[in-house]
Amino acid sequence: MIARKTWREVRGMTIAYFFILEALIASAILYWPEIAVNLPKLGLIKNMLPGDFMKRMFQGIMDSGFPAYVTVQQFFKGINIAGIACAVLIGTGSIAGERENGTLDMLLSRPISRSRILFQKYWVLALAVVVPIFASSMTIPWMETWIDPKTIEERVSFSGLMHASWRASLFSLFFLTLTLVFSVYLREQVKVAFAIGGIIVLQVGMFFVQVLRKSSIFRLSDYDVYWPIMAGNRSFARMFWTEDVWIIAAIALLYAIGLRRFKSMDL
Repeated sequence: MIARKTWREVRGMTIAYFFILEALIASAILYWPEIAVNLPKLGLIKNMLPGDFMKRMFQGIMDSGFPAYVTVQQFFKGINIAGIACAVLIGTGSIAGERENGTLDMLLSRPISRSRILFQKYWVLALAVVVPIFASSMTIPWMETWIDPKTIEERVSFSGLMHASWRASLFSLFFLTLTLVFSVYLREQVKVAFAIGGIIVLQVGMFFVQVLRKSSIFRLSDYDVYWPIMAGNRSFARMFWTEDVWIIAAIALLYAIGLRRFKSMDL
């Protein structure tokens, strides 16, 4: 019942989110032939870029072509923008929205535990964030057929797309869970949005300042992470046990914090 109610509330945003991802990557792929023709000129643009990581990103596109370009467009740009935005939007109203609408007391009056209530809401929201990421990435090989194959020296690896989607999903789930915590602690959605928005703006700002970049959480979801995955240079098992496991641990910790507060909070 709670899971169905949650899905009804977020299904419109979930579908819109998927089509936004599709529109972003489709337009980028359709533009690739023009970029491919002008690849030699990217060297001039690269030298004008302020950060070393931006220069590496442009150099990667010049060296590896289409796969590196798709990596930037789908993961560094598309999911980092649309995925996090969706996670924050649906997470903001997860509890604070129920409280503002006067439906929280109805949920808590049901003969089920608060732990189960929160879990049933959370897994639906998690799927709403994760499924469109994988679904959109799965369409990229099909979109490759839209453009002249002569402009693609090397096609995108499907296994690389799935591995990168896994990492992007974890990163988006981190922000969903962080937003859920704020939604439990704060009584109004606007305050939740302000708090999580402030954190994101601060972290993005740090990411684009060279001397502060190492302290930004967005280092976990940038080109330097996704391109080795897409190039097949980093195995799933190795990344899982050295990096992904810590993101999962952070998600679990945030969920535990939110759950503890949810169990004890008053209406």
